[in-house]
Amino acid sequence: MMKKAGILLLIIFILPSILKSVDLVDINFTRDENNWVKKFENYSWNEAKTDFTVSNINDINVNSLKLKGSFGRFNPGNGVFAQPFNSEDYCEQFRWAFRISNTGNSYIELPEVESAGLFTIHCKTGNPVESSVFYIEKLEQGKWERIKTMVAPAHGNQDFDVVLRQNLNINNPVKLRIYGASKNLHVYAFSLKSFEKSTTEKRNTRLIILPDTQNMVQKFPHIFQSQTAWITNNADSINFVLHVGDITNANNKQQWKTAASGLSLMDNVVPYTFVPGNHDTGTFGKSDIRNTDLLNEFLPYSKYSKMSNFGGTYEDGRMENSWHTFKSDKGYKYLILSLEFAPRDEILDWAGKIIKKHKKYNVIISTHAYLYSDDNRISDKYNHKWTPSKYGLYKASNGNANDGEQIWDKLVKKHKNIFMVVCGHVLNDGTGLLITKGDKGNTVYQMLSNYQSGVIGSKLGGSGFLRIIDIDETQKEISIKSYSPFLNEFKTDFDQQFSFENIKLIK
Repeated sequence: MMKKAGILLLIIFILPSILKSVDLVDINFTRDENNWVKKFENYSWNEAKTDFTVSNINDINVNSLKLKGSFGRFNPGNGVFAQPFNSEDYCEQFRWAFRISNTGNSYIELPEVESAGLFTIHCKTGNPVESSVFYIEKLEQGKWERIKTMVAPAHGNQDFDVVLRQNLNINNPVKLRIYGASKNLHVYAFSLKSFEKSTTEKRNTRLIILPDTQNMVQKFPHIFQSQTAWITNNADSINFVLHVGDITNANNKQQWKTAASGLSLMDNVVPYTFVPGNHDTGTFGKSDIRNTDLLNEFLPYSKYSKMSNFGGTYEDGRMENSWHTFKSDKGYKYLILSLEFAPRDEILDWAGKIIKKHKKYNVIISTHAYLYSDDNRISDKYNHKWTPSKYGLYKASNGNANDGEQIWDKLVKKHKNIFMVVCGHVLNDGTGLLITKGDKGNTVYQMLSNYQSGVIGSKLGGSGFLRIIDIDETQKEISIKSYSPFLNEFKTDFDQQFSFENIKLIK
């Protein structure tokens, strides 16, 4: 039986159009290695110990594809010499790949197809600590137009590939290419199915909470990038991302550089916001004084004020306290207020004025230290550890540093359109939940989530766990999940996976 890469393209001329979805392209460089290697037998191969490649492939047509880059058996980088296993079955091992190089102009161009539905790619970045950003583009009136941003997360010396999927949702003839990348990208296999009409209703509202990434940024940057890469690759289902602070561990330039690199994967793909935690404040993250200059240097106002959904900040040119808005698919408006660690009185007053100007918006407060692991708001009156009064900035500001109970009394309980507060900071089991009524009778859902080193059972700085909040505005439900893109694993304990019913939102 003759088996050639690209032969499945013939299906589009044979199968009747009544089928829902068919394979239009199916390329696997290892499965069809004899065919692919033969195509390059006349080229000059580099047979180095760690690479077996032919480079300088420039606008060459091979097996229905047009290629620019390199082909071969690559060393994925930094100590990993074996080729990766398929992460979905751990049985198949890839040997051959096409490298889209970090020059930014390599590509794999597909033949024109009748439509484009689900696109799947098996790939791996060539860098252990930096992700590879690349794009799916379509040819439009003679020019290539970017339609999807995709990210292969930093491999961290892990010996398996990453599988990415995007529904391109194009119901007409189209020519596509895989283009980029920011770091060398090894493409082992990819496939494209035909367009399939979706009957899915308007999506629910999805928020992603990134709590206390400090230890991952310091010791496991590839795990941190697995979080933001997953968010970017799933941007179509995500409305907003909220980092609740302790972005870094020691508030130094190296850690901020790492943090900014990971966060930048989401730039202009999915909106996100952040707040400083105690480890992002003061001398080497000690919160001895209220100094967040490094946050503003590496996550500058000049950048974030230009992004969509940006509303404003307390102080022009600084990002410690900001507000954003967005509108859900079902027409509900949301306001997100991101407040500094132990916010000052003037910050709470400013936040109250923003809320009053947005009375028809459903308000979410994001701040670092608010709820404790005993399900009470963090406060000295409960003899809690890690309250603002335990840090030098409290004394340095003459007590102008509010804890969770004070934030509730001075801000949250006063406004009827506040319905959620999210935070991190506290260790122990790293979770907390409190549902209370505001002064106007509104229900406020207050949640602590933290997975960092020091939390009971935590490994690898938190193992990449984040919190997913899904709001079903039609059914009036909120569901909460804790998920790690790095492990592809959910936490299912009662305090990690739960839901609220009969919620009341403003429309």
